[in-house]
Amino acid sequence: MLFWPGIMGEFMSYLPKTVITGLLASLFVALVINPTLCAAFMRVRPERRIAAGKRAPSRFLRAYERLLAYSIDHYRGAIVAVFGALAALVALYGVFGKGLVFFPTSSPTVGASTSRRRAGPRWRTTDALARRGEEVARCCDNVDFVIADVGTGGGGVFVGGGSARSDAARISVNFKEYEKRTERASATLARIREGALKGIVGADVEVAKEEHGPPTGAPVNIEVSGEDFDTIVRLAARVKEEVKRIPGVVDLRDDYDPGQPEIRVLLDKERAALHGVSAAEVAGVIRAAVSGVEAGVFPRGRRGVRHHHPASGDRAAELNALSHMTIPDRLGNQVPLGTFARLEIGEGLGSIRRKDDKRVVTVTGEVQGRLADEVRREAQTAVARIPLPPRTGIAFTGEYEEQEKNQRFLGRRS
Repeated sequence: MLFWPGIMGEFMSYLPKTVITGLLASLFVALVINPTLCAAFMRVRPERRIAAGKRAPSRFLRAYERLLAYSIDHYRGAIVAVFGALAALVALYGVFGKGLVFFPTSSPTVGASTSRRRAGPRWRTTDALARRGEEVARCCDNVDFVIADVGTGGGGVFVGGGSARSDAARISVNFKEYEKRTERASATLARIREGALKGIVGADVEVAKEEHGPPTGAPVNIEVSGEDFDTIVRLAARVKEEVKRIPGVVDLRDDYDPGQPEIRVLLDKERAALHGVSAAEVAGVIRAAVSGVEAGVFPRGRRGVRHHHPASGDRAAELNALSHMTIPDRLGNQVPLGTFARLEIGEGLGSIRRKDDKRVVTVTGEVQGRLADEVRREAQTAVARIPLPPRTGIAFTGEYEEQEKNQRFLGRRS
């Protein structure tokens, strides 16, 4: 354990270091301190013999003495019996055991509820969602106080940090002291999760607790990789549907960021060239119609003041009229945009994540009320039934990957 690699090794190295230090200190006391004290203060006295038969050994000691004598006389059978009992214990655990606990959990002191909307709402909508989350979090007697943080997109349970985004809000919950709680903190978080899922509509809700120990990843962490992003997004949605049916899985989500809605202008450059219109001219006219134009810079002191002329009228009306707007060509003729361009509404990609030069969408989830190892085995069975498109793959990572890596290390060193 002293040479255990990785983050888990750094965390667990304190145990062998403490044991080694304690044993060396005990050895030093036994070989140096105790003989010195005995030679300085102890005196040899005549041996006192206890009369035979004065105190008979107990029934337990007589049975233990017979067991030791039999084991010594039949040492081969005793060794076989010990290893047989060990094998029987391993077999019984494999039959009746529920799985492994990679790292024990403790009662948290802080929890958090994070709400995210994918449509990219305004601050007022996010603030309204945060107020609903505050009402849900105050429903339990275990809660000491609640802090709302609107516009924070980072994970975790602590206030502050993360990127500023208008579609996310985090509610941090501080629990009362352990002796003042009326129920377990995990039960309180389960009630908050249930109330948030019912009371907050139109948003992705995640309820997390304070993490202790080394970072091990999510109990359910599935990476869907491939080359075509649309294909792996559909495959990740199928994986979520299968895993969602497993009892005990909560806060199931993925890291796919669809981005904001956008209007795409698909330009036919050959047809536009026939009308004497370039792609740069089309982009400039559309930008002026949507965002306005910069009229100029007026001098004022050492720095000039930029004058920006906004787009006139309602922006939604301007966007609806884009297909009917006209663009002047080199001869001054007004050419309708729909003559050489097609408009469509879609969503752009907010971000693309890669791992080993492959695009990846990660599906993560927490486990409640069951062992993570047991739930993970059921998830592996459910995911194995999904047919994989060409050049795609599914891998279980996170806590499972760390557990397998550390088990291989301990198996080689045992």
